[in-house]
Amino acid sequence: MKERNEYFASVFSAELNHWKQLTGKTQSEFAEITRIHPNSISRYKKGDAFPTPPVLAVICETLNVEESIFYPNTPHDLIKYDPAFRQAI
Repeated sequence: MKERNEYFASVFSAELNHWKQLTGKTQSEFAEITRIHPNSISRYKKGDAFPTPPVLAVICETLNVEESIFYPNTPHDLIKYDPAFRQAI
């Protein structure tokens, strides 16, 4: 689970920064728009938590991204972040 959180944290942070640049809005405004508590956003960025499916759907809608980007899917990402994949090879 921690591996998925670290991957999510990396992608989420990058996408959130991209969204902030595009919109000129702050992380606090992202929290207001999505109605996600700022502490939760901080935990997602650190990899300390992974959002529930409904929260992830709100994040994806707000950032205008597909949910699949938040999961390791390239061979490099799978080797680095998915222990089940590493064991299978």
